Formats: sequence, C-alpha cells, structure tokens
Amino acid sequence: MTTDTETAASMKWDTFIQPQMEDHVAMWRKTEWPTIRRELKLEFDRDIPDEEEPHWMAGGSAVFWAQEITRVAEGVLDENGKQVMRRGGVTPLRQFVDKRGDWVPVSPELGLPATTASQINSYLKKGFRLRPPINGVAEHVRKIVENAVPPPKIEGERIFGCNRHTKGYMDFKTWKAYVRHCMAYGEMIEEDPPLLVAEKRAASAYYCIVCDVSMKEASGAARHRTAAEQRALRHKAPLRYSHPTVEQMRVDEVSNVG
Repeated sequence: MTTDTETAASMKWDTFIQPQMEDHVAMWRKTEWPTIRRELKLEFDRDIPDEEEPHWMAGGSAVFWAQEITRVAEGVLDENGKQVMRRGGVTPLRQFVDKRGDWVPVSPELGLPATTASQINSYLKKGFRLRPPINGVAEHVRKIVENAVPPPKIEGERIFGCNRHTKGYMDFKTWKAYVRHCMAYGEMIEEDPPLLVAEKRAASAYYCIVCDVSMKEASGAARHRTAAEQRALRHKAPLRYSHPTVEQMRVDEVSNVG
C-alpha cells in the first residue's frame, strides 16, 4: 500500500510550521521520524515518500488534510427523474445526502497528535491525507499550495543582516532565517521585509510578521497569538522573544517584535 500519488506534491513538510518551532522539529525529524516511517511500512504497509512527509507543526504534531462533507436534504427522484411525493401527493419526499466538498487542512494552528506510526495510520484509515489531491483543494487554501513552491533565486538577491553582536555583522540569505535569528536572541525585527511579505501584510487586516500569518479580525489575531505561545510551552521550545500582540499585528501599526 502506498499513499495517493495524485497529490499536491509541491506542498513541503514545513508549509504550516511556525518559525519558533523549526529547531525543535529539526531534531524530531532527525531522531523520531525515520523510526515512525519505518514502522508505518513494516507494520501497516504504508510507504511514505519523501514528498509526503507530514506537515510537522512541532515534534509529535502535524497537519493532515480532510475532505469537507456537508449533509443536505434533497428530493427523492423516481426512475424517470421526477420528484417522488409523500402519501397524499402534497409534500415532496426528501432524504439526507452527504455532499463531498473541498479538501482543507485539519487544525492548521496546532496540528493533530502524531507521535507514533499507529496514530498516523489511524488518521489515514479515517480518510485523512498527508497531502490533498491535486484537484479539489479549497480556493482559500490553494494559495498555500502555490506559496509552498520556493521562488527562483535572483542574482543579487537582497541580504538581511544583524549588527548587534560582539562577533560582528551577521548576514542571512532569507527573510525567514533573519526572523528566526531575531526570535532566538529576543531582538527586534529591524530590517524591512521583502516585497512579497510587505504586499501580503498590506492586504491583511492583521498580520503576524513573526509567523507570516494573515488574519481578518482581532479575534483571529488573539487566537493566533494564544495558540503560538501555548504550542511553544507545550513542546518546551525556547521562547526568548515576545510574540506580537494583537495591536502590533494590526496593519496600521508597526509590527516590530522585541
């Protein structure tokens, strides 16, 4: 048995991970995931290819995909396609039908427990997937698939730097690496974000510059902040930085973190 090959393979394992959890997950992938993957093959005949490694959120929790199912009432039709009526011929006969919809990520804020091969196998048996099918992904999720493909390197690409350490100037080739560095040392994000990040922020009502997450309302920003802090505490990840507050995530406010 193998996983479905007709999936959005461009979605990398780190599509949903928050920057503050990357070091924690790196150790998990090195020490635990190889064993779990081997057990999935030996015990459950599930051969997980590299491109379908779980979307880890932390060591032992991952985001899976599920198809939305809505139960709706529909009229019962006869063999000629005509509506069947209840006795008396006044009220149409109706039945409940499950309508399958788009594929969406399950618990993208926290992930589901995935500490053993047995847990992962149970999700897959229920119909969850490690990746969504190529067709049928919800429109609001499709951008995640598109953004998961890293952009091509451009000659003379901008370098982000930090000059706040005794060992001298430190440069970072990516914005993500620079943000991760600032978080690790509890420093403010002083560099201006790259154009794509700035455009994403400008199009948002609330935006977390640390986690690269957009939200429409203050309540969503509050839930995001709580989830990020709880996730770090639950997995005992270092939390030297102060996660942006709801006010700092408002687009009309400066979202520097200190």
